[in-house]
Amino acid sequence: MDPSRVLQPHVCCLGNPVAGNPTQFVMSRAAKVCGVDWRFFTSQVAEANFEAAIRGVQALGLHGAVILSPFQQAVIPYLDTVTESAHSLQRVTIARLDGHSWLGDNFFGSAIWQTIQSKVSREHGLHATMASESSEESSDPMGALLVGKRTSPRSDSLEKCLRINQPDAWQLHRFDSEKAEPAELAVQRLGALIIEHDIENSQLKSLLQWNWIASPVVIQLDSPLPQTRKNQREELAMRGFQRVEQVEWMAHEAVADFAFLTGATPPLDSVRESLEEYMQW
Repeated sequence: MDPSRVLQPHVCCLGNPVAGNPTQFVMSRAAKVCGVDWRFFTSQVAEANFEAAIRGVQALGLHGAVILSPFQQAVIPYLDTVTESAHSLQRVTIARLDGHSWLGDNFFGSAIWQTIQSKVSREHGLHATMASESSEESSDPMGALLVGKRTSPRSDSLEKCLRINQPDAWQLHRFDSEKAEPAELAVQRLGALIIEHDIENSQLKSLLQWNWIASPVVIQLDSPLPQTRKNQREELAMRGFQRVEQVEWMAHEAVADFAFLTGATPPLDSVRESLEEYMQW
């Protein structure tokens, strides 16, 4: 008998701190829903012990590792291959054993696009899933606007990651939150506003005059708009923007992570429900 057939695959979540992280709960629920006999467990690792921990994961024959903060950059040298998406962010959030080598990935960028596309109604001519390269009908892509600082390395990394994962049906634009933006961007049909940092009231008022579709999507990446920007939330709501909660792209990312590890794809609604249940505790 092949011993691999009787060994239960194990995946370790490494981080510090790990209290409150929903990964083990969500992954274990997904395994039950998909009928796969995998075990997920979480370990809090001191930063000084991370090398020993990741070497131990690899030496013990674990099938994968979920990499939590603050190790998402530190793990890169211990992997054989890192995807372009993870390299663009310089953060690996998930790693698996492929044969005799370790592959690291990061599905944040694709999760953001999937969230946007799932929220934009079909009446605008977009599919709910990623656009197929084999589509015979071509149309002008819809614009998504990323608000960030061009002087910020983090904003540059985020823009690169989003461009790597950009679907054919969309075209990403960057709005410099520190300088004026060329007026020609205001003429394209825009369907999503991605705000990485706080934005001034005057800048938001300018952006809202651009060519937005009905019910566009707004995503605030870092955190909800501060209380001092309450008027911005109200103005976006009045203009019909769909505010997306963080749990939405977390659910898409968790589905991709689970599929990356196990080859099975859990239902998105089930994963979202698990996240929401865990966050209410």
